[in-house]
Amino acid sequence: VVIYYYGIKVFKDKNGNYLTIKEGLKVGMAIAVVAGVICAVYAYIHYSFIYPEFIDKIREQAYNDMTANNNMSNAQIESAMEMTNIFTSPFAMATSFLLITLFTGFIISLIIGAIMKKQDPSKA
Repeated sequence: VVIYYYGIKVFKDKNGNYLTIKEGLKVGMAIAVVAGVICAVYAYIHYSFIYPEFIDKIREQAYNDMTANNNMSNAQIESAMEMTNIFTSPFAMATSFLLITLFTGFIISLIIGAIMKKQDPSKA
């Protein structure tokens, strides 16, 4: 939140102390894209090379939870494990980090932009 605030504040200061919500959103989303890409690349490297056992632990825990429940047939467990394998791949996890960062960045930028907005009277 501090990084978004600082980035939008710097833009506002360089723009004659004026800021629209749209401009605040643009600056905030630019920050979110950079942060999201960094997080996604790090997550991919982390789950592919540094700590790939984490994904195995997630899959094992999911399997244990499904079998302990005794409400699922073997076909349902197999189907659910296929989906679990898809969503716990390093690429899928990195993509989800990127999307979550973009979504939260949008919300934070929108709030900060709305709070800091100041319309330029010459453009009104």
